[in-house]
Amino acid sequence: MFWGPGNFVRLYCRLEFERNEQAIDRLMTGTRSFIVIFNHTSHLDVMVAALCLRIGIIPKMNFLAKKELFEDWRTGWMMRRGGGIPVDRDIADTSAVRGILKVLNAGRGIFLSPEGTRSYTGEIQPFKDSFARLAVKTNALVVPIGIIGAYKAWPRNTTFPRPRKVKIRFTELIDPQDYLGKKPTDEEYSQFVDMTRNRIIDLITEKR
Repeated sequence: MFWGPGNFVRLYCRLEFERNEQAIDRLMTGTRSFIVIFNHTSHLDVMVAALCLRIGIIPKMNFLAKKELFEDWRTGWMMRRGGGIPVDRDIADTSAVRGILKVLNAGRGIFLSPEGTRSYTGEIQPFKDSFARLAVKTNALVVPIGIIGAYKAWPRNTTFPRPRKVKIRFTELIDPQDYLGKKPTDEEYSQFVDMTRNRIIDLITEKR
């Protein structure tokens, strides 16, 4: 799904990667499932996060997308071909949850935005705890990725991307087993979510 458009985006947005190659090797060769989380400001986010993890890892991954994208003839084929899981945002979509669990229980990876939807301002929003609960339930690793510049390149309510530089940073994996037991309390989940959100804030705050 991402190869052809990915080459265009690499050049058009002058993509720059800062990544942990050993961690990526672990995802590619390991047997545990993983959840890729990221700050969500742009149409570009899933694509550039995937490119940061290398093309070779994409066949192991699925992603979530609003059901309207599957119903649109312009984007539906791409959503299905790329392993998309449709989500109905107007209801508690149990079919989407079953799809996610099927992916993770098969030892695959999934892209998941803890913010739920793209930011209108470019600022990081509060995180929901669904990714943490899924990680505990399926013994999945958490992969925090920080995306810088995507909001300026392709924000909400715009039709086409702009030629702006985008940087993607991925430095470590998070193993929920190091922080949460088998039956975490709501408070423990909240602390874990705050910790992972702060990791992404650190990634998108360039210290230069």
